[in-house]
Amino acid sequence: TVSKPLDIHDWILFCEMDTREAYQQQENKMRLLLIGLGLVIMLALLLLFLGQEMFLHPLRHLMHLTDEYRQGNYKAYFAKPSLLLAPTELRQLGETLNANAEKLSTMLETMEIVNKVVTETEARYRTLVEKSTVGVYGILNNRIMYANPRLAEMLGYELGELSGGMPIHDIVHPDNLLDVQQRMERRLTGDLSDESYEVKLVRHDGQVIFAEIYASLGTLGGQIALIGTVLDISERKKMENELRHLSMHDQLT
Repeated sequence: TVSKPLDIHDWILFCEMDTREAYQQQENKMRLLLIGLGLVIMLALLLLFLGQEMFLHPLRHLMHLTDEYRQGNYKAYFAKPSLLLAPTELRQLGETLNANAEKLSTMLETMEIVNKVVTETEARYRTLVEKSTVGVYGILNNRIMYANPRLAEMLGYELGELSGGMPIHDIVHPDNLLDVQQRMERRLTGDLSDESYEVKLVRHDGQVIFAEIYASLGTLGGQIALIGTVLDISERKKMENELRHLSMHDQLT
């Protein structure tokens, strides 16, 4: 059989069908390419988001906490939402920082309370000492480094002059100086405990007074010091001498 030649219209229709199929295939390929590209972009955005949530945000928060701690704010914490997607190491680091910050904050609050109590106690003690009717002293290296107003008044010195490091030999009578120095040395070495004894002191104007010393070991400015009280017993000694004189006079008569 002899095939019939294609009519021109049939040929045009055939070509149009081939072109349409070619376009359809190209369109399908482009559609698949665009879908793939869209998936790649979405995956990249997802990875970027996860990277920020897992690394960037926790690290920024960690840097912020470091600044807070440097400024003394130990109540700052690593927010738990920042740790949800973080790697195990960063999550453990954040939890450790939170635990340590909480402990440190508690310690600081406790220290603040203790310091407040100590300050209040020191203020009360200082008020009692400053208003005391007996002299109070603190001695370091044989020098008076603390004296209350009553002791300065008793010895006739300005308070700053007496408590500015005056050597004890300026106020202790030569008759008692060696004994006083030996007692101080023995107390510092632990050979002598708290004690009370009588001594003659020399006022700024040269007048000699009798005093009863109560001596103890303590601290002054964080250093081991000799502390104690001084009571003027000049009137008592005068009365004792008068009574002794009268007693001897009565015996003679």
